[in-house]
Amino acid sequence: MPKVLKSSNRTVSVISTTISIFLVLLLFGCLEVFLINARLIARHAKENIQLRMLFRESAKEADVAYLHNKLSAQRYVKTAMMISREEAREIMAESMGEEAEEVIGMNPFPYSIDFTVKEEWVNLDSLAKIEASFEQHEQVREVHYPPVVVQQVETNLRLVGWILLGIALAFLIISITLINSTVRLTMYSKRFLVKSMQLVGATRSFIRRPFMWESILTGLSAALMACLVILGFLFFLKEINPALNLIDDAWLLSALFLSVILLGFIITGVSSYFAINRYLNLKLEELY
Repeated sequence: MPKVLKSSNRTVSVISTTISIFLVLLLFGCLEVFLINARLIARHAKENIQLRMLFRESAKEADVAYLHNKLSAQRYVKTAMMISREEAREIMAESMGEEAEEVIGMNPFPYSIDFTVKEEWVNLDSLAKIEASFEQHEQVREVHYPPVVVQQVETNLRLVGWILLGIALAFLIISITLINSTVRLTMYSKRFLVKSMQLVGATRSFIRRPFMWESILTGLSAALMACLVILGFLFFLKEINPALNLIDDAWLLSALFLSVILLGFIITGVSSYFAINRYLNLKLEELY
């Protein structure tokens, strides 16, 4: 009966420890999902700022097609779409609700190219270089983009980035502290067993090994459980908003799960190592 009771208490202890670590790792993983999605939204906001290359009235379709192909081949371009004079007239007619050509008596809209650039190029200096390089062409009248919007987006995203980084660091410290406390409490309940093994002549490494392995396996089990719940959460996010899709990004998904598993593995291993050493260094009477 005492053996059954002892085994039952040990099972309850392992389960409670696993659940505690699982909850901390789950919250840490969900914070990572939030940070990654915030990063994706920031990229989406930058890469959807539209630039427009306007041509002179004398520009021919062949000239516009040539520059469109040249622009599309640039490494910084994400999308590029050539708009003919007829397409521009139709777009304006739809927005104005009337035929602009009938009002003015002619088609006033020139050829143009609407394009977007990759995230790292969405800043005033890089856009100014793009503008200068294409305005050198004789048929290009101007390259237009909203500098105020670009500046505001850049400033706001930088501020939000620092705030999120601070939150992430604070939560990481809290996560490490909570897992460390959980492991130390578990080791505290086994302090007499640790000291008994030392008194009968077991070496420090021999004593540490089983306790550390048990702690590490508990951390890994909690991490795998957290990864499964996070995976379900990601599928849910994809259903409600396809733009928040991390499932198809193998690299981000792997990095997310690896960070959760490593946190569970490293913190439980290191915490159990120092907790066991503490009780090995104490005298028997100091354990009470």
